[in-house]
Amino acid sequence: MKNEIQLLDGKKISDISCGNGVGSTFILIFEENENFKLSVNCSWRIVLENTIITSSLESNENQISDGLNNILGAKVVSIILNELNDLTLSFDNNFVLNIFCDITDKIENYFTSNWFLSFEDLEIVIIANNRSCLIEEPYV
Repeated sequence: MKNEIQLLDGKKISDISCGNGVGSTFILIFEENENFKLSVNCSWRIVLENTIITSSLESNENQISDGLNNILGAKVVSIILNELNDLTLSFDNNFVLNIFCDITDKIENYFTSNWFLSFEDLEIVIIANNRSCLIEEPYV
């Protein structure tokens, strides 16, 4: 699975979908032609040089959007997936996106995944929850 996640290495974020009443959830779209998408439903933060720029706890969607726009057009230079399925993406402009798998199955009426990564052209979906990180093939 770490091999599949490494497909993001060197990819540029071409679009970000956030705001419009969806709270702190967002979708990153990588390089238009590739159809790689990362959807984040759990806690996250954007960091620059040990300073938190914005996080999922912001109450203002404009602050969230402005913070996420710091990584728009940036290329992924480092990817770390830890044993808790937290994901860290570092970018060529020195910003870092930390994604924390903090949604448990004890939380009712919430998302079923913390984050998921889809590689539509490769027909692969990686789904991370609080217990596991699963690869589903083919893409549906």
